[in-house]
Amino acid sequence: MQWTGSPETANGVTCREFTVTVEGRKVPVALWTPEKPAGKKPLVLVGHGGSGHKKSQLVLDMLPLVTQHGYSVAAIDGPVHGARRASPPPCWACGACRTRTAGAWATTRPR
Repeated sequence: MQWTGSPETANGVTCREFTVTVEGRKVPVALWTPEKPAGKKPLVLVGHGGSGHKKSQLVLDMLPLVTQHGYSVAAIDGPVHGARRASPPPCWACGACRTRTAGAWATTRPR
């Protein structure tokens, strides 16, 4: 994990960004925490919608609903979204990633 940029605080919530490396690829993450957290708090992972990114309006709209209860919120940029759009994984061109993603979705989605 590597912190990137400086923390930004607004409306009692601090946002920090960092990257994690997964299978050789950097994954950008945004983490929002209450400005003055008291002890350990649960973490809520929020996913952006299709063609979205970790700081899309949908994600930002959810922040006050969750952080007002002292929870932290994290969101990532999915493959080929947000900060990852400029550098899709090498397998994306041949379709292998899309096939794996579609297969994983098909086996885990509710019926």
